[in-house]
Amino acid sequence: MKAVTVTNLPVGSYLDKPVFLDEKYILLSPDIPVAQDMKTRLQTWGYSKVFTDGVPAEAPPDTGQGAVSALPDGASSAIITEDVKDKERMAETVKFFIGMNNFLAQVFKRFLEKNEFSISTISEKIKEMIAMVKARKKYILRLAELNSPEHNYIISQSVKTTIIALLLGDVLKLPIFKQIELGTAALLHEIGMLRLPPQLYLSNKSINPEDKKKLDTHTIIGFRILKEASFSMMVCRAVLEVHERVDGSGYPRQLTGEKIAFFAKVIAVSSSYVAIVSDRPFREKSDGHSGMMNLLKNAGKLFDEQVMKVLVFTLSIYPIGTYVLLSSGAKGIVMETDPGNPRHPIVRLLVNELDAPFREQPLLHTGGTSGINVSRPLSKKEIESLENVK
Repeated sequence: MKAVTVTNLPVGSYLDKPVFLDEKYILLSPDIPVAQDMKTRLQTWGYSKVFTDGVPAEAPPDTGQGAVSALPDGASSAIITEDVKDKERMAETVKFFIGMNNFLAQVFKRFLEKNEFSISTISEKIKEMIAMVKARKKYILRLAELNSPEHNYIISQSVKTTIIALLLGDVLKLPIFKQIELGTAALLHEIGMLRLPPQLYLSNKSINPEDKKKLDTHTIIGFRILKEASFSMMVCRAVLEVHERVDGSGYPRQLTGEKIAFFAKVIAVSSSYVAIVSDRPFREKSDGHSGMMNLLKNAGKLFDEQVMKVLVFTLSIYPIGTYVLLSSGAKGIVMETDPGNPRHPIVRLLVNELDAPFREQPLLHTGGTSGINVSRPLSKKEIESLENVK
């Protein structure tokens, strides 16, 4: 392959052969035009040359199954060249998530062995999470890709709940000290479970009514643990009331509406969403869209309406990780959301209208100039058919 200076790449043209960033990484396929923002990013990152055997052309080659074949006229301008740093940033995000799981496991271990907490250390970790959530929102919201196999569900669910709660806290423009308290309460909202037999909360089966009564005491136990450890009353109360529901159907005190602490309402929505989209031994997870619809049905009944509106604004109707069918017939997965227009996310295209795989899986911003919209989420069977494409 020959080296081509980045400044000499003609904007708007197509190369009839793939363009490589290095020996392994394909930067552009013949289906995607050269974009000025891509050239600018390459120069910012210090790349002065790329490599290709292709020659410029005014139109993409007619391959019969390239990216443009699934798009109507004019839609190619909405295709976004994937950031060459994406994989690296996602790997860093997963590493951070695993690190938070390790940290929480150590917090639990210290409590069980010494009956103590380091509030200052926990606060510093929450500050790190706040910074990470702001800097890497589109990566940290790929919840399905955040896995920590060495840790049990209680730990990973608590960390994911904290991620969602902090995102909501940021949108709500909470002062930093309140974000820290919200994050602390979210991270420790299951602490009371540690005083109960593990078979109650780590069971592979649904529990019976008698065991559920025992399990429901974990909020009171958690409240007492954190109060004794001198956590703020805002943190303690959030842990106590996280399972209260707006209509009074929750526990332990059947509180209603404004009687429930606001932090508890935020964590309730966050943990419920995480639970719905997470695998459990006794049930399969739902996709992000179905999970969102499930929660919206209970807005104003089980969950606070204001908090639910913020959740939709933050995650959109089609949350990151949702598999969707587009109006063009193509299928893909939501990679980024648009808070200003929750119905028009950025989608990674996986297969075209003929179910032929896209070679480079380009990103498409739905709506606007593309003329392409999300028609519906894919069924479980349709998602399974894409497993070999991802």
